[in-house]
This record gives sequence, C-alpha cells and structure tokens, in this order.
Amino acid sequence: MGKHTAKQWVEKVINIKEDDILKSIVKNYGSKKWKKISVFMSKHKSVSYKSPKQCRDRWVNRLNPELTQNSWTIDEEKLLIIKQKELGNKWSRISKFFIGRSACSIKNHFYSLIRKNIRRYNKYWALGERITDKVADLLKQPKYYNLLVKPSLPKTHANYHKSIDEVLEDQATQNTPPIRVLKPEKVSDTIENLTKNVKELFPFPNFWLLSSLLPS
Repeated sequence: MGKHTAKQWVEKVINIKEDDILKSIVKNYGSKKWKKISVFMSKHKSVSYKSPKQCRDRWVNRLNPELTQNSWTIDEEKLLIIKQKELGNKWSRISKFFIGRSACSIKNHFYSLIRKNIRRYNKYWALGERITDKVADLLKQPKYYNLLVKPSLPKTHANYHKSIDEVLEDQATQNTPPIRVLKPEKVSDTIENLTKNVKELFPFPNFWLLSSLLPS
C-alpha cells in the first residue's frame, strides 16, 4: 500500500466541495493530466487524498458537463443491446456509440435493464419457474439472454399498444414465428382470460407483453 490511502467519493453523501474543486482544476488544466490533478486536489486541506484514477473516474462518469441526465430512450436501449452483443462487456468501446453516456452509466443501465426484466418475469409469469440465478450465469445461456436482454416497455396503459407493435416489428425481422397478441379495450376485463390462455398467447420469450397489459 502506498503512502496515501485513497478515499472514495461517497455517492450517498456527495462531497460537493470536493466536486467543485475537481471541476475548477479540470477547467484550468484539462481532463488529461490526472496525476497532476490528483496532486492539486491533495493540496486542499478540505479534500482527502484522491488517486489519479479516482479523479478521472469521478470526472468521466459524474461531473463531465457533456454527460446527459435524460432518461434512456427505447432507441438507445436497442443500440445498447446490439453493441453489447457485438462487443461484449467492453463498456468504454460501447460508449463511443452514444452521446452524453459514460461507460459506467451504460454498464449500469444494461444490468438494470436485465434486473427489471427478471422482476417482471417473476411477477407476471405465474405458470413458469422463477428466475433466481445470478445475472452473469443467465447471460451465458442463449434462452435466458434472449428473454432478458430486451428494451424496457412503458407501464402506462396509454402507451402499451405502441410498445407491442414495436416488439412485434422487431421480432418479424428476426424470423420468429408470429405471435398472437390480445389488445383489449379494457385491461381489467382480460386478466381472467389471460390467465387461462397465457401459454398460447404469450410464448416464453414474450412475457413482457403480458406484463404491459396487466396493471402495475
């Protein structure tokens, strides 16, 4: 261990003063010379030692003004899925295909997407087995990869028709068999019928269509 022990920025209690100091230093010296930036950070009495890597990560993943805080769009999620399939977990390379998304935020959103689909599957697919395996293990199995690595769908009833159409259009380009989809006028009137015919109407890979029809 070196002379200094680097303390992490605590996300739950963000030290705004440290962030402001880092922003000021980067403004004066640019976002390349992280060793020098780390030295300047340590000269401030109110700042605990931060390693060059910590300074860089904090700037690249959180403080860079070019980063966007906007919610992810369906198109962004589709692009993320395509690039992850092509490049694997090389998040820095994948980030080059996005504007305003850091490698860290891209990685976090990818796994957040999977966890969300696992929760929806376990909640709505009452006739199937619950998914309890680790995400890393699930992604190694094509069946689960194709099931879980999908864009998130809106939960609101007003948007579900469009979401279903988008999913069907995507699947049509993947040479998958046609899917019978029920589009009820009243969601509450379909729950009993969906339960009886769930296996026929919603094949295993398409559980999210069911979850979009049922109330949250």
